[in-house]
Amino acid sequence: MFDRIIEYTIFQNSLLAYLKFLGVFLCGILFVRIGKKFILARVNRWVSNGSNEFLHYIISTAKQKLLPILYFGVFYLSLQGLVLSPPFRKAINWVGLAVVIIFGVRFGLSLVNYWINNYLIKKETDPSKKHILRVISIFIQFLAWTAALIVFLDNLGIKISTLLAGLGIGGIAVALAAQVFLSD
Repeated sequence: MFDRIIEYTIFQNSLLAYLKFLGVFLCGILFVRIGKKFILARVNRWVSNGSNEFLHYIISTAKQKLLPILYFGVFYLSLQGLVLSPPFRKAINWVGLAVVIIFGVRFGLSLVNYWINNYLIKKETDPSKKHILRVISIFIQFLAWTAALIVFLDNLGIKISTLLAGLGIGGIAVALAAQVFLSD
């Protein structure tokens, strides 16, 4: 009786396969939460001994922007035990790629913005140079998100060579406009 219930199939997967998925998922979430609690507690203790403000910022930003990647990774790994239709598996792969790209770019940009705001802009006394640094920060964000979009589209199988050529021409136009703006 129990064997028949366990072998009951829904969407090409037995109930046993779904139970394995659930077990791997819950163990993975538990592992991430324990790791977050103990590893981050140790790192926080180590960082709190020094007065490095940048390390504090990296740790708090990593908690916010990198932990979602780990949670999605647990979900993705637990799905590997299930039989999924090719379109659904492809959609999960695309979502995973999008999650990694979005949170990775957000983490990297937050570190770059912190560095620009706390090390370059704070030390600068000239208001026009502060403004230029803020514009450079916005331009770096634009470049990072553009590169992320190109990587994502390329991994989706979309031909991006014409998009890259258009960005090259647009980049030249931006550089010429910036040169005129900065010379004024």
